[in-house]
Amino acid sequence: MRISQVGRELPIPFYLGMAVFNMLCYPSRLQVGLTMINVGCVLYTKGEEPGSLNAKWCHPLFGKGVFGTGKATGGPVEGFVGRYQIQYFDAEGNHIAGFELDIQKDGEYYELAWIDNGTVLDLGIGMEVSEGLAAGWRRIKDTPPQDFETQE
Repeated sequence: MRISQVGRELPIPFYLGMAVFNMLCYPSRLQVGLTMINVGCVLYTKGEEPGSLNAKWCHPLFGKGVFGTGKATGGPVEGFVGRYQIQYFDAEGNHIAGFELDIQKDGEYYELAWIDNGTVLDLGIGMEVSEGLAAGWRRIKDTPPQDFETQE
């Protein structure tokens, strides 16, 4: 899959790499005026139990960097593709949220969805890195309409 914008075609992994790089290295570039765009970043690593993942996440909540952890269970023994039950915790270990996490692979990248009671709340895109699966996400209700076309 490729994205065409301003007459140029670049592969999806190019945009994914640039987005993750910018989120991790230049968080201040995500600011629009005085309001931070509602995006986050997570790294999933394989857990000790089969079918589990450990998460380390960050989010620019109210302009402050918020960090935490998570634990996903119920997934496949091999790889990342599958559906999990995940619980997220803040830096002090307090439970803050629980979701279904659906991870699907599309070529070289992954598509992620965080689901609550059958409703998809957040969507993300990720890629495998040496430590595990790195992904960025955004709350659907905060995502503006897109003005570019995808081409396969």
